[in-house]
Amino acid sequence: MRRLYLLGAVLVLAIVWWVPAAASRNWVSWQWLRRGVPASVPSASSPMLALRVALAHGDWAAVGPALQALPDADRLGPLLVINAAEQRATAGEAAAARTLAAAVFADTRYDAEIWYRLGAVAERAGDDGMALAAYDRGAARDASAPWTEGAHRAALVAERQRDWTRVVVRLAPLLAMATDRDLGRPIQTLQPGGAIWQGSFLSLGEARE
Repeated sequence: MRRLYLLGAVLVLAIVWWVPAAASRNWVSWQWLRRGVPASVPSASSPMLALRVALAHGDWAAVGPALQALPDADRLGPLLVINAAEQRATAGEAAAARTLAAAVFADTRYDAEIWYRLGAVAERAGDDGMALAAYDRGAARDASAPWTEGAHRAALVAERQRDWTRVVVRLAPLLAMATDRDLGRPIQTLQPGGAIWQGSFLSLGEARE
């Protein structure tokens, strides 16, 4: 019986904590529908709402603080910002895309998938330095290490820059340990079922020339 009372108390506390916060979010959402997107929302009161408002208004300076205020497990926030950066890059607004990408890059909490998407949009926005750093962060969190998408993408950036020293530094250690099976490893998001690494290692021959 005591366990039931304890469980009931925990549920009551959870409801007391959750309902006001949910009601507040619903109230703000209703106000959006009734009056339009507000000019701003304090990050401390609702980080996700603050982020959405900042993105809706193009208030890039408010994006970073809103991201930092989100809980560690939140993936939606950085993905929303990366999506906005991709839209700006597509529209030819490279500076805005770089600013948004930098807001995500300033936080180091994210998983490999987010870092790879960030690296890709940084490349599109013309910031190869941020792209390389993002790919390296992703590779460090990738369970498929050392055969990671980040390592592959970083080598492609170095190859495009014709920075052969960096190509050798990144690929030569992998080639030294590669088996025939490794050479046929696919990187799903790039080319499902393709022999990605075999093609990548061909750039080492050009580097030696």
